[in-house]
Amino acid sequence: MTEILVFAAISAVVIFAFYWIVKFKYILPLETDLEILKSRFNSFVLFSRDLLENTYVPESMEHYRDIVNYYMVKLNKIFPQSTMFIFEKNDGMWKLINYLRSSKTEVNIMSLYKWDIFNKAATYSDLIHINLDTVSGGNDVINLFRSLDCHYLIIFPFMNLEKEYKRIFVLGIEDERYLTPGDIYLKFFFLHINSIFKHSEKNIMLKKENESLHHELNALLKELDAAGSRLIQ
Repeated sequence: MTEILVFAAISAVVIFAFYWIVKFKYILPLETDLEILKSRFNSFVLFSRDLLENTYVPESMEHYRDIVNYYMVKLNKIFPQSTMFIFEKNDGMWKLINYLRSSKTEVNIMSLYKWDIFNKAATYSDLIHINLDTVSGGNDVINLFRSLDCHYLIIFPFMNLEKEYKRIFVLGIEDERYLTPGDIYLKFFFLHINSIFKHSEKNIMLKKENESLHHELNALLKELDAAGSRLIQ
């Protein structure tokens, strides 16, 4: 009887120890990963909902620029250690027209850069990943990214004009762990602002046509008024 009780006690201890080994080694890491995924998913839901609720068709390029800047601020809150850039094509070069940084390093706005990757991005309707640590040598724009501790870049184009895009967005990050979350947010961002631009482009064109017709009508009314005054005289 004593041997049975001892055996039962030892078995209980072994089972208890085995349970906690499995718990700490396998179950807890999985639960932690699940909580991280839930947190990321909730963060993305809030981000996408905020963007959709605050979306409107801009009536001018200034309004469109404000929308893009608003989204950049939202992204910066999610990736506070990142640096964001917007480049615009200008006579074969790429002009830095806006940026949002986490470091204190000053960046020369409106500077012109040239990089084959930017030209490729302007004709590529998807995200492009660049690992700067594997890029040998450097030019002005690569040195700019490196000076801001950007080891990885996620690039996508927007504002599609005819066969290529006019602007490109660059997210520079330090840590490789942010590549996958960055892809999720930027994929949605890329599709969203390009969709807005397609609608805004038509809206802006219609507005310009209306303004042109309004000016022509005013000019015609002035001519008729002048003609009427001459007839009266």
